[in-house]
Amino acid sequence: MKKVGIALTVLWSIGMLAGCTAASPGGTARSPAASGTPSPTATAPTAADIPGVAHYVNAASHVNGPVKYAESPPVGGAHSPVWLNCGIYTAAVPNENAVHDLEHGAVWVTYDPALAVDQIAALRALLPATHALMSPYAGMDSPIVISAWNVQLKVATASDPRLAQFVTQYRNSRSAPEPGAPCTGGLDAPGRLSSSTA
Repeated sequence: MKKVGIALTVLWSIGMLAGCTAASPGGTARSPAASGTPSPTATAPTAADIPGVAHYVNAASHVNGPVKYAESPPVGGAHSPVWLNCGIYTAAVPNENAVHDLEHGAVWVTYDPALAVDQIAALRALLPATHALMSPYAGMDSPIVISAWNVQLKVATASDPRLAQFVTQYRNSRSAPEPGAPCTGGLDAPGRLSSSTA
């Protein structure tokens, strides 16, 4: 009888440990993050994760006037009520309008204005026809940065395969507040070279 009691105690303990692990995937609970700060990962990396992608927590809201963003380029947060027409721009675009594009599920490719012409051409070729934005961006700490709502990846060259993976995974993803909302019919900033079709 004593052996049965010990066995039941051991089984109960194992069950409790399993329950704790299930309640906290990867053994780590997601803790709240302040707006604009990297968010801790709740689970261990999987094969579907893209190495180097940083995750942030920003809430969406519409405001008039300039916004000071924690990230550069920004990945979300308060933004203009008017979105920027998606497409390729040869001049810097207003952050507040571009962030509205991210809210609609667009990906935003930004590059150092001194980037080589062949690299810029390769980035243009990477962009899909819809829900994609590209513009130069001064002062970045990486030659190329691709952003979507609350996610960002920094790379050194346009040939980095993670750029295409990022577009596939995050363009119009459910992580955006309004995926698939219009990316046309908004503001045209100076330097627009081509326009998105949706």
